[in-house]
Amino acid sequence: MTTSPHINLWSSTSHVRDYLIRADSILHRSEGESTLLEFIPKTASRILDLGTGDGRFPNVVVADQP
Repeated sequence: MTTSPHINLWSSTSHVRDYLIRADSILHRSEGESTLLEFIPKTASRILDLGTGDGRFPNVVVADQP
């Protein structure tokens, strides 16, 4: 797909839907999430999600809790 760097494709519902359909097949995504989890202190009682994604990572954090 060829895109202009000045177009925000994330405002397109179809672009977001297409991404979510293939999100789990993105190479090294789970490895990246695992690395991020290593930086969260075990004593953290709250995590701030700034809304920069599809909401998957807060679920990963919760799933990682004992």
